[in-house]
Amino acid sequence: MQIYASWRDYPTADWRWPDFQPEEMACRGTGALAINETAMDRLQALRDEIGKPFIIQSAFRSEEHNRAVGGAKNSQHLLAKAFDISMKGHAPHAFERAAKRHGFRGIGIYPRSGFMHIDTRDRAARWKQGGQSGPEFPPDPPQGAQKPALGGEVYPPAVNQPEKPKAPVAPIAVPAVAGVAAVVGASWSGSWVWVAVGALVLAICGAVLWRVMRKRKE
Repeated sequence: MQIYASWRDYPTADWRWPDFQPEEMACRGTGALAINETAMDRLQALRDEIGKPFIIQSAFRSEEHNRAVGGAKNSQHLLAKAFDISMKGHAPHAFERAAKRHGFRGIGIYPRSGFMHIDTRDRAARWKQGGQSGPEFPPDPPQGAQKPALGGEVYPPAVNQPEKPKAPVAPIAVPAVAGVAAVVGASWSGSWVWVAVGALVLAICGAVLWRVMRKRKE
């Protein structure tokens, strides 16, 4: 593995990963750069599947910087096989499944810090921030939600159905009341013509009201 003192020294013509840049993969402490081509090929394939950008928080580390941040002595970052990726804007559980499909065997879960470690070690391993009893990422958002829930955010509904407008009842109630009054008044006055008119008004209003109420239940 060749280590370049600065990411600027990496041959531009040899860079073949279009969604990433050498400075993203460089050591955060020294600016040195080493590239594991297999790991980078898998990272690019993962990026192609996910379909949106990654924020790389840490990739290659020099031994000096790895000691400074408390990294493991045999850290995969020292071999340029590991990437710490921010989960902001990503669904962590779906991201982990996709990473495994593309050959990332080492998976580190860091929900409190908001990132996931992935690496191409030979044997599968999975660990969590705070130990094996530590927290997991929140459940992925439902399909169609705008962003995953990190830090206690609440998912929006997958489909925002507009509320159906309520049919007006008051305008129908007015002629209905008038019809009742007509029937009662006609009964007292003895005019059967007005009784017939009032009964007709009541029948019409009842039919209309029944249709309105039926539509409101649909």
